[in-house]
Amino acid sequence: MGPNPGSGEPRLAALPGAPYPPLALATLRPLVDVLLPGDPDLALPSGQAAGVIEFLISASAAPGLTPVRNDVLKLTRFLDRMAQGLRGVRFSALSDPEDQRTLVQEASADHAARGRFVPARAVEATLRLSLEGYLGHPHHGANRDFKVWRALGINMPEDRSPQHQHHG
Repeated sequence: MGPNPGSGEPRLAALPGAPYPPLALATLRPLVDVLLPGDPDLALPSGQAAGVIEFLISASAAPGLTPVRNDVLKLTRFLDRMAQGLRGVRFSALSDPEDQRTLVQEASADHAARGRFVPARAVEATLRLSLEGYLGHPHHGANRDFKVWRALGINMPEDRSPQHQHHG
């Protein structure tokens, strides 16, 4: 941890190790596709196909995003427990995508606090961070090959010269 240049405040270190263990990633993959399903008719990729998982891994390891990462981790465990109750399997093993969509909808409507964890807030945080990657510049890890921008007709500069810096 060193000083943050120009701010006079200490710089936070990145999260040590992988931000998501394998079981959480197994749940996060289909969750991202429920949140961002894409549309093949429009050549709009799903969240996974656009590289959102890689973006979430990278972003969640960044300083200051530990609370969001923790909510996402708790959400993956929450969805796994919901799936266990529904079909006796983990969220990622649900064979019917409609079951996954239903559980995510139920979680997004659940505003009951479980300690500091609120499922609806965690779904919203996961969606917001996923959208940042999905719609962001590929330089930051998602929107693979500019496919999302192209499908949506967004005409943004693809060149990522050094004067453009990511601030979040």
